[in-house]
Amino acid sequence: MLLLIHLLNLLRVALIPDYKYKQGAKLPNINVEKFYLENFSLALDDYLGEEIIDLRAGHYEKFYKVKKANVLTFKFLKDNKVVSHWAKHYRGILLKHLATNNISSIAEFLASNIEGLKLVEIQEKKNIKLLVMQIE
Repeated sequence: MLLLIHLLNLLRVALIPDYKYKQGAKLPNINVEKFYLENFSLALDDYLGEEIIDLRAGHYEKFYKVKKANVLTFKFLKDNKVVSHWAKHYRGILLKHLATNNISSIAEFLASNIEGLKLVEIQEKKNIKLLVMQIE
């Protein structure tokens, strides 16, 4: 099982002194989303395992579409409203839960309880399960 968090860092930092761009920033003469899709999708399809817990922010989903694996994605609700600004915080809580509990499969994750979060719905579409989590 692998986690997708942000974009995969495929560059050597030493060669590009100031390479950090803000989410959504445009680069001259290149469509970043198209570049990633055309140049990395096949390699990522081959590299990634059968199960992925996708903790990327929605913006980064357009850079790579998982096709072959079973995927968990997340939506966080507070008072029945979608949380967007603090979603990174709750993805961090999920990551900490995965690491501290040594979770190695989607089944293990689904069988676990996460303090402060309650699973309220599972939406399935093809190979993707969207877990709707209520913040307690």
